[in-house]
Amino acid sequence: MDFRTLFEKTISEALKLLQNPTWTAKDFCHYTSLQGLIGILESNEIWLSDHRFVNDKHEYEYGRALAISVISEAMQTEADDDFRKFLIELSNSFTKTSPIGIYIASMSFSPDKLDQWKGYGNSNESVCIKFAGDFELWNTGHTHPTHIRQQTIIYDEKQQIQLIKKIIQPYKENFEAFKNFTYPFLIDLSGLIQSQFILFKHREYASENELRITIANLGQILRKKKPMHRIAKGMIVPYITTKYISTEADPPLNKLPIKEIVVSPTSNPDLLESLKVFVTNMGYTDIKVVESAIKFRG
Repeated sequence: MDFRTLFEKTISEALKLLQNPTWTAKDFCHYTSLQGLIGILESNEIWLSDHRFVNDKHEYEYGRALAISVISEAMQTEADDDFRKFLIELSNSFTKTSPIGIYIASMSFSPDKLDQWKGYGNSNESVCIKFAGDFELWNTGHTHPTHIRQQTIIYDEKQQIQLIKKIIQPYKENFEAFKNFTYPFLIDLSGLIQSQFILFKHREYASENELRITIANLGQILRKKKPMHRIAKGMIVPYITTKYISTEADPPLNKLPIKEIVVSPTSNPDLLESLKVFVTNMGYTDIKVVESAIKFRG
């Protein structure tokens, strides 16, 4: 088997083991500020930000530490000296800061949840946007002609560990064939595992019921276009938008498939009416604007 065929065969086998499906087709929601809501409706886009600058640093570190632990355990029982060395190099690759960001937009399957509202500081300027999850409303030929996908967060540690082991397995099975030129396979495997770090969270965060919007063809897009930048939390954060990354030069976008906007339980009593006027002015006639059902005013 020639190098190219072997390389593609190995990565193909590993990719089949990653999370499936990449679209759940369920309704999902996004908690944001009023300014964030205005930006979403006026631009008719979703922003995806570089994960290295928008999330708790410990979140990514959790996945890294877990992967290193799984590989360390595998090294202790590995009988093949050459493959053990390969695992050592794989583990060492995780100690370096990734030079490439993964662009994500955080969503949730849980609308109008108290812990989510608390995460926004009980702000009187927070809303929960509920989107229709139909795949056809988000992808080619419809709202956003690009390769948008959903990826569900994994909170169960056993499931996280098993996924890492499964990704490594095709490389172990094909190792004898590529052991004399391991570097490209090593980089490839390292990247596959690191791509899962943004999907691993400690079980204590399970109530968030989170999924993330990511882009399937991100590498291809970033080779052609540079990300944009914004200021947030005292940092310069790279970001892209669903329209910006489209494969079309100027894609015609239908309105975002928004079903409902829920107003924070601590909101200004007059916010509800002002939001109804806003969505009408934006041309949305079928969005429900409702108060939170939570009787929480602290």
